Amino acid sequence: MQADRVFRSRIDGWLVGVVLVAAAAPLFALVWLLWQGQWAGVTLLAVWGTVMTTVVCVTGFPLRYTLTAEAVHVRSGWLTWDVPYARLHDVRPTWNPLAAPAWSLRRVRLETPEAVILVSPDDRESFINELAERCPHLARQGDRLSARPSPR
Repeated sequence: MQADRVFRSRIDGWLVGVVLVAAAAPLFALVWLLWQGQWAGVTLLAVWGTVMTTVVCVTGFPLRYTLTAEAVHVRSGWLTWDVPYARLHDVRPTWNPLAAPAWSLRRVRLETPEAVILVSPDDRESFINELAERCPHLARQGDRLSARPSPR
């Protein structure tokens, strides 16, 4: 039985900056309105900006991926997912920009029959290699892992 292995998320500073600036944009608008001496909408912007920034922070930090005995455990702030190894049928590197528990676009796509989850482990190659060891039902094909064809 292999010990749990924790991978932190790779962090693209520009991506974190874009997300945090977008979440905090109402707060910037609030400061501008106050600077201009206008009070209309200040309360709404304060609440909206605070809520959005808080949501991004509590759902995005800490971000880590743990390879346990039975599954990939993803923790993104208060949110968690477990992806059982037995359900994986495709694992591959990707640069997919869709929303995901990932602070980098250098990602790994984990595909099951029910869902796809994108993660961004700091050491993508080691992450995939560890999955190869833990998922004997997947065959390596270059830099990806795919379900072995069923014998006929």
